[in-house]
Amino acid sequence: MALTIKSFKELWTKELMPAFKSEILNDLKREIRNEIQNVVQRFETQIDEVKNQIQGVETSQSFISDKYENVIEVTQSIKKEMKTVQSHCKESGERLEYLEQEASHNMAVLDEVQQYLRRDCLEITGIPIIPLDDPSTLVLEVCSAMDIELQDDDISIAHRLPSTTKVKDRIIVKFVKRSKRDEVYKYRSKLRGKSTANLPTVNAEIQEGSIRRSTKIHINESLT
Repeated sequence: MALTIKSFKELWTKELMPAFKSEILNDLKREIRNEIQNVVQRFETQIDEVKNQIQGVETSQSFISDKYENVIEVTQSIKKEMKTVQSHCKESGERLEYLEQEASHNMAVLDEVQQYLRRDCLEITGIPIIPLDDPSTLVLEVCSAMDIELQDDDISIAHRLPSTTKVKDRIIVKFVKRSKRDEVYKYRSKLRGKSTANLPTVNAEIQEGSIRRSTKIHINESLT
């Protein structure tokens, strides 16, 4: 059968055109489906990236939060320790102030006691240290040179004092009775014109040459 224009139109309308349409539609559907899948995959990839970023942010926030809590705990602990230290410092300061006051009071009392004890004392200077040095005997010889009667039992104690930059050869004597101490101090002027050469034990050393020369003798109150 010969293909005429009419028969071709009928064939096109009934068979070819529907087949083309169906194929075109199928191609379009495939392309649209593929495009949609590509878009969905891109979205899924982007969503995964965003999820990872969010997870990283959450992890960072959790880390920062933990560190912040640690800092808060350490700060609170330091503040607590500082309060304890400040309290101890305050207590130590108050204790130190109390001890300083006590020490000052005790020093004042001690000074008063020393002054009271020294009221019965005199200092004799100028007598050099000699072999077999006996301060009590030297005190008796000084009083004898002053024409004052003094016995061994009038002396409580007599001993040498360390030399200072200004005064050497010092003897301190404590008398049993205040009256005897006052008598010796009152007549100290009788030592004028006299020296260690007037003391028998010292003069003997001068004669032997162990002491080169005689020196003046002075009697003073023991104030320090």
